[in-house]
Amino acid sequence: MVLGTVSGVAVAAGTTDIAVSPAESTLAPGETTEVTVALSSADGGVGSVDLRVETSDASVVTIKDVTVEADAAFQNVRGDQTGQNINFAAASTQNDTGEVVFLTVTVEAVAEGTANIDVVGNPEDAVNGVAVGDEAGGSYTIDNIGSAALTVEGANEQPTADAGADQTVDEGDEVTLDASGSSDPDGDSLSYVWSETTSSGVTLDDDTSATPSFTAPDVESETTLNFEVEVSDGSATDVDSVNVTVQPVNEEPAASFSFNPDSPEVSEQVSFNASDSNDPDGSIASYEWDFGDGDTAQGETTTHTFDSAGDFEVTLNVTDDDGATAQTTQTVSVSEAPDPANFQVSNLNAPDSATQGDNITVSADVTNDGDEEATKTVQFRLDVDDDGFDNDDDVVLSQEVELDPEQSTTVEFTDIDTSGLDAGDYTHGVVTDDDSATATISINEEPTASETSVSLSPESSEVVVDRNETYDVVVDNADGGVGAYELTVSLDNSSVASVTDVELGGGPDAKTQNVTFADDGSSVTVSAALVNTSDTGSVTIASVTVEGVAEGSSDLSVDVQALGNENGDSYTVTDENGASISVVEIPPVGDFQNSPTDPDDDGLYEDVNGDGQFDIVDVQALFANLDDETIENYPDAFDFNGDGTVDVVDVQKLFTEVPDQ
Repeated sequence: MVLGTVSGVAVAAGTTDIAVSPAESTLAPGETTEVTVALSSADGGVGSVDLRVETSDASVVTIKDVTVEADAAFQNVRGDQTGQNINFAAASTQNDTGEVVFLTVTVEAVAEGTANIDVVGNPEDAVNGVAVGDEAGGSYTIDNIGSAALTVEGANEQPTADAGADQTVDEGDEVTLDASGSSDPDGDSLSYVWSETTSSGVTLDDDTSATPSFTAPDVESETTLNFEVEVSDGSATDVDSVNVTVQPVNEEPAASFSFNPDSPEVSEQVSFNASDSNDPDGSIASYEWDFGDGDTAQGETTTHTFDSAGDFEVTLNVTDDDGATAQTTQTVSVSEAPDPANFQVSNLNAPDSATQGDNITVSADVTNDGDEEATKTVQFRLDVDDDGFDNDDDVVLSQEVELDPEQSTTVEFTDIDTSGLDAGDYTHGVVTDDDSATATISINEEPTASETSVSLSPESSEVVVDRNETYDVVVDNADGGVGAYELTVSLDNSSVASVTDVELGGGPDAKTQNVTFADDGSSVTVSAALVNTSDTGSVTIASVTVEGVAEGSSDLSVDVQALGNENGDSYTVTDENGASISVVEIPPVGDFQNSPTDPDDDGLYEDVNGDGQFDIVDVQALFANLDDETIENYPDAFDFNGDGTVDVVDVQKLFTEVPDQ
């Protein structure tokens, strides 16, 4: 996949051909052979490959297997009988120069005809053509790719007998055997001879027909008959057999019933249904039920309610028109009715006090002490009128909570706004339909704005050319939040870096904010009103994005023109603390001519060899240069698995990110 374009050329491994051997072969159907794929003239072995091996006609020849003839740290071979897609990297071959075999392809002849085994580009990748790299990470230039031509001759000349599928029938049924599925590849007409291998005395109506018939004999118990058919085309024969299982016909009635629900509770109505009972000779005349608890009933269907828990033996007796009877018994297990869901509240966790305007968090544990699963409403209530929790006006927040029996969960109510409360003490708590837990909170008056310093964070940073760093503008000691601000962030040296973006904190509306960038990228001025931030402590009011332009360094400064709290009182800004930025450029890796690049702008330099695209060769380049000075000096650019170090595990991670691996 081409992920980016950078001027310059990666180290090349030379020009060569790919040979597919042997160039011609003749096979019989079902026969297998091996075809090798080799680099005709290698110089530096084979370290990485990205290609596909496929058959031109899978109805003639299929691909059974592909073996990588290299010691590869990473390889991926996948596909089907029509073709296999092959990637491997971080590999070494037995020979470094001359003809080097790197794949062995096992093929199987299927039917007469001709087909080729070809080497083509991997269709899963957007990179055009076949990619082969040497063990140092350089790319070979492929001048010519060979092909293997396979011819399949000969075919099966024998007839095949097919006696048909096994059958199960009742005594007295008319049964037809079927050998019409027999075949002869030569197209000759077939003759059939049927015989019975068992001794039931069955007489076939025509034992030389492909489909003879007979009447299933009477049997006392289930009996299996076996028949063989011999099929001949005049010069060769084949034999197949088939089983016919004959069942006796039951003349007695059969009792059967079902009930619902299958696990009833005390006092729950249970439905009984005997419609599955049957009588081969006629119909059921009567149904009699005994529920095992002293109660009885009649009828094909009925209902019953058990008054106590336990196992009850329910018996059904049926009688047919001829007076024959049948009986069946099933156990019905009746359990006590479960207790309904009961949501109990415990472990209330809430602050004892807060300042007007603070957002508080209240939590509590809710446990279902009942025997049934349920979803119930859990509310946070605050008694603003000192008249109890019975009024809906006291509901501040609510959640729907689902709990299984004996299950507990912690319910949390966050960002509860106290700005509308007068100073004083309030009862509040967490409430369900079943229980509640309460506490008292003291609301204190909101203090006026005070002194604070404003700082840029981080104080210093190093970035790579074309990469970004974000500096937060922080009010170091907010007291009453930040409701409005106007400030400018400036670069001393705009030839090294440029201000490219800003994000305003506190969520001001578009109508109450203004942002102005300098034309040369040296500064940004922002102003905002009607801002809502955290009330105390360190508060970020803007985040400024600075992009590295060229190697060098520059100071950043912050100039605050106005700063006020959420009540409209002005802060006294005691200090304005700036920051600095250093911009560096990553040099080439190893012997490659161009610097590595970050094709997808994620801060990681996947294009290790600097050829402008990210593919399997970059995995080999990283593997071959793990101890290179550039990689050691700029580990963050090559730490693909994010563990803080660059090692062989990052080679594995990079390999998994090659497109469509």
